[in-house]
Amino acid sequence: MVGVGAVVVNDKSELLVVRERYGFTNWWKLPGGYVEPAENIVDAAIREVYEETHISTEFHSMLTMTQAHERMFGCSDLYFIVSLIPTSTDIEKCDREISECQWMKIDEYLDHDSVTELNKFFIKTYLNYKSNCITINCKHGIHSLLKKAYTVHYATKIDEK
Repeated sequence: MVGVGAVVVNDKSELLVVRERYGFTNWWKLPGGYVEPAENIVDAAIREVYEETHISTEFHSMLTMTQAHERMFGCSDLYFIVSLIPTSTDIEKCDREISECQWMKIDEYLDHDSVTELNKFFIKTYLNYKSNCITINCKHGIHSLLKKAYTVHYATKIDEK
């Protein structure tokens, strides 16, 4: 299974967070979900954020990934975390999947008792990339031998703004 989570931070340094309606309902988490067959990871993250919160976004950076075994259906699980920039800010939660969603100050999220240590690690990674002007970009291409589309992710240092 391949999943995505999105770190979406607005211009007030607030993080978009959700609480699921089912499953782990007491925990604040990043919006995200499963990647559809033949769907690009970045496109899946943008779609999931929009479906859960109605916030439009654009890609900023890949951040990190996790790998776990013996997950749903006995499969291994790959979970990619990307950074997205919001292009809208008015939240409309998906009542079917989400019980709560809001913009939360990053410091509050990092100190919150209802946030897992792994999710806090994702945010600390985001802050580290930001302070060191690092981004992981995407480049799309067609493989010269296989004639199939691919995406490569690569790290680069960006100019401070």
